[in-house]
Amino acid sequence: MLEIYSEKYSSADRQFEIVGFRDKEKVRIKVYEITERKRVVISKFEATAVIDVVHDANISRTNLFQQFIKSAKQFLKVYASS
Repeated sequence: MLEIYSEKYSSADRQFEIVGFRDKEKVRIKVYEITERKRVVISKFEATAVIDVVHDANISRTNLFQQFIKSAKQFLKVYASS
């Protein structure tokens, strides 16, 4: 899998990272918590879809991908406060 997107997300005292991967025609979004310089996947959130785009297109700018990122941020707002 090729990492195609990464964005840091912070709450009051926790650090997270939203990461997008591409594997052929599939894209996958995962959320990680950063603890002591390690990325630990949060298994409660993962989004995967098949996106039909031109080979060299920037998938991270598609509407579906941006909706996944928005969903990941909403998830983190709730998760970080628990």
